[in-house]
Amino acid sequence: MKTILITGDDASLLLSLRHNLSEFGYKVVIVRNYNSLPAAISDHKPECVLMDLPTLDKTSIRLCSRVRRMPYASQLPLVVTSQRASAEQVADIFDAGADIFMAKPI
Repeated sequence: MKTILITGDDASLLLSLRHNLSEFGYKVVIVRNYNSLPAAISDHKPECVLMDLPTLDKTSIRLCSRVRRMPYASQLPLVVTSQRASAEQVADIFDAGADIFMAKPI
């Protein structure tokens, strides 16, 4: 079974994603603490990481970059969603390693 790892602080969104993706046969691992994301990636070896970030600030950019530099995660699809983002912040998240950015609401 393919694993998708999701992190974020919107509990209803995370549960909805887990329910919907599970319907398609994916194992969904939810990580509520952003600082735990790198360890969870190492532990679960997902095929995709979805990061639902409240804002694309410097901390979010560093987290995305940190994930992308991980040996296992260097080639993983890395999807980022956020509600508040300027064009410059979106460019920064791509520079940090995101493959896809989706503005919320999706």
